[in-house]
Amino acid sequence: MTGFDMDSVRHDRSLIRMQSNFVIFPTHVFAKVNIEPGEKVVRIAEDENVQGSRGIRSLPALYYFVGSPKQIYQSFLDVRNKEGHPVYKPKYQWFGVGWEAFGALAWNTNHETVTENISQYLDLGYPLEWMVIGSGFWPSGEGEFDEHGNPIRRTRSDEEAAERLRATTSFGMWDAAKYPDPKSMIESFQSRGLKVILGLRIALIQGGPFTQEGLDNDYFIKNEEGEPRLFRVAFPRSPSYLLDTRNPEAVEWYVGLSQKWLDYGIDGFKEDLYGYPQELPDDLIDPVNRALMDKGVYIMGRNQYLGSPSDIHRYNDFNYNQSQDRGAINGLAYAYSGFPYVYPDIIGGTGLATGQFGNEPKDIMRMYLMRYAEYAALHPSMSFGYGPWNFDEEVVQVTRDAAMLHDRLQPYTYSYAIKAYKTGFPYPMTPLPLAYPDDPGVYGLANATRRSYQWLIGESLLATPLYGDDYATATGRDVYLPKGAWIEYDSGEVHQGPTTLENYPLPVGRTALFVGGSGIVVEEVNGQLKGRLYPVTDNAEMIFYDKDGETQSTITLANPDWDNPTVVDQTTGDPVSGTWSRHAYEFLFVPGRDYRVE
Repeated sequence: MTGFDMDSVRHDRSLIRMQSNFVIFPTHVFAKVNIEPGEKVVRIAEDENVQGSRGIRSLPALYYFVGSPKQIYQSFLDVRNKEGHPVYKPKYQWFGVGWEAFGALAWNTNHETVTENISQYLDLGYPLEWMVIGSGFWPSGEGEFDEHGNPIRRTRSDEEAAERLRATTSFGMWDAAKYPDPKSMIESFQSRGLKVILGLRIALIQGGPFTQEGLDNDYFIKNEEGEPRLFRVAFPRSPSYLLDTRNPEAVEWYVGLSQKWLDYGIDGFKEDLYGYPQELPDDLIDPVNRALMDKGVYIMGRNQYLGSPSDIHRYNDFNYNQSQDRGAINGLAYAYSGFPYVYPDIIGGTGLATGQFGNEPKDIMRMYLMRYAEYAALHPSMSFGYGPWNFDEEVVQVTRDAAMLHDRLQPYTYSYAIKAYKTGFPYPMTPLPLAYPDDPGVYGLANATRRSYQWLIGESLLATPLYGDDYATATGRDVYLPKGAWIEYDSGEVHQGPTTLENYPLPVGRTALFVGGSGIVVEEVNGQLKGRLYPVTDNAEMIFYDKDGETQSTITLANPDWDNPTVVDQTTGDPVSGTWSRHAYEFLFVPGRDYRVE
């Protein structure tokens, strides 16, 4: 890429939240990063390659990397951890199928509607593992509050009070009418296998229940005169104080208040400050997320700089009426940048639930939901919102099949997420130039003209989803297969790379996956782990990490006879029976044991 010239690289008030100025040139075995959470300079042109900073007196951490992509990402990981932007080990459940209340219900969230919507998904067979109530749970009142969050007295009308208190950080306070028994609600969802997540922001509004305590202790960012400064952010709408995250005591106070939610049984938070001023650093929220991750709290990251103090990395919202190529390109950019636990926003966005799309043709909207689900299913994490049952049975079937595919691959994807945590290499979502830097065919694929958005999932699966602005009309894509044998996931047909499958048919309902590389995949079927061996190579090895991120197994291919492979449990020395299923040799896999295929 050349012609990139940006003299002010930083977050902004609209779309840019996650920040990384790490740049890699795979064919030149070179990369670099200027670690600067303030205003940065990046230029990549025919005649210059620049990284710098503005408004500073020194460059305290400017790094150059030389080596293969895997060597570079290992060094980049070491640098991030060394320079105070650490990468945290993610948690298993975040890599399953989720649900977000705003995408499903918009502002109509309460105990009854949330329970009904979740139950409908579960009853239809969607394998949900986590849920986010991002907003609307706080008390709808103003003035003084009792210990349950109910207003003792009001100083404005109910309507005005509710508007002023929207998105307040109410810490343990629920709207008594909307959520009369939050503990039992949370326990009921957890008994059905879901992690329950709330929205959380470091913006505390004027008059909020804990704001005065923060003011009394100097816990908020100050202006040049040394006075607590009120900020206008995109949300909440009311002027807000922002936590001074450079003050360890302020962070400790805030995390202590967050414990009030955790005491209710909440499992974690969707970090969601939106649109804070550019003069504040890109890593403003990272100290809070690091402190919560240190406590074992589940964190969905939305604002970050360089490090990964969260379990998954969420796109900023994008809807039907925005460029769908933006999301596909952003996901790969996240992975290149060292944010590989990619979660591509709510399937269907938020506009369906809010009625934002009005009278858009229903046939386009149903296609939007199906294509989005099939695209999201190939990411490390995915979630639903607006109910597919609002369309027809085909939409339910296609979106549920996508969810089941993602659920089946969750152990495999998470294992590679742990490998990414250990090595820095973006295994859960690997752009092809990082895996095949010397193959000219992998370059020039991911753009809004060709739209060959492809990536590796781990070392055996190649994702080739049909997505982009033409999702409603396109029926095929040019699919590039690198060197080696590649098996179509659905049909079992074998292709030999390197080759381009021109206008490869990808109708709705077809799994956009090929199996190659090591050919070793671990799936979960009916609650059991299955080792799946595809005949694409004779010598390979996969290190598998179980749900705890610690328990380790090794599966080794050692010149097997593919007509009659023998799997040996290396722990016991006993042979393990298997059978051919869905174009692979499949055997019952027990975490913690090593297997050799002879």
